[in-house]
Amino acid sequence: MENKFKFSRFSVVVVAKDHNPSILNPDFLKINQIVPGDFESTETIVTPQVSLVKFKNNITITVESRKLQIVDDLDGNKRLEESLIADMAIKYIKKLPHVNYQSVGINFIGHIRINDPGKWIKSRFLREGEWDSEAHAVEKAEVKLFYKINKAICTLTIEEMGLTQNLDGGNGILSVVVANSNYHNEISLYPGDDAVVEVIKTWKNLLDNFKGLLKDVLKAEV
Repeated sequence: MENKFKFSRFSVVVVAKDHNPSILNPDFLKINQIVPGDFESTETIVTPQVSLVKFKNNITITVESRKLQIVDDLDGNKRLEESLIADMAIKYIKKLPHVNYQSVGINFIGHIRINDPGKWIKSRFLREGEWDSEAHAVEKAEVKLFYKINKAICTLTIEEMGLTQNLDGGNGILSVVVANSNYHNEISLYPGDDAVVEVIKTWKNLLDNFKGLLKDVLKAEV
């Protein structure tokens, strides 16, 4: 087992009753200084139902009628702590203050390398018993834990996964345990833009909380 935890994705999701997907495009984002002027877009889709702008730096913004999602897919050269997407989300919300915002999700995903993830999850979290026997062996285990963090509910999902990677010059399957955290905050005020912004501003505190969970729950190094 390699205890070092590797972050792979950070995302901010804002749910609302009436997002407007048709306004999303690179020009709108740059004119309103939601993204830096040197961001280079590689894909743009604009429809009344869903719009998407993907940038060369692996940041993707998607807007549907009920959901704004900004995703930062992290590579080996990018540190999560330096991600710009929380600031981008705040600028987007401030530009559209009268949307009926309903909830905010701050999400962190990553993994640790383990030779037999399924066996490790079962031994770490589950007691041996007839529920997992030769007669009916468990094929795959997933653990879901819920925590209350101030006003947020944290859902921590732990599961086994095989990642396709270049190993020793060729493609191979890397066995990992994936930890996926969702910090969910309900927004009860209308329009709620200020409340949404205040939640997003706490993302680094939530990241610290997630790192603490990784140490205590997975015994991972972060």
